[in-house]
Amino acid sequence: MIMFVAQALAEVVTDYTEIGLLWANVGRRVALWMPLVSVPQVILVGYLFNKLIK
Repeated sequence: MIMFVAQALAEVVTDYTEIGLLWANVGRRVALWMPLVSVPQVILVGYLFNKLIK
């Protein structure tokens, strides 16, 4: 269950459209770093929520 929630949240963070918009409007560097920074945070938050809810 933990990995399912974390995976679902990580997929939302790394939405192709959002990365494409960042690439076009802000720059390539931001678009590449955004998933590298946000996915671990989302996985950690998903893990903590699952631990708190149980």
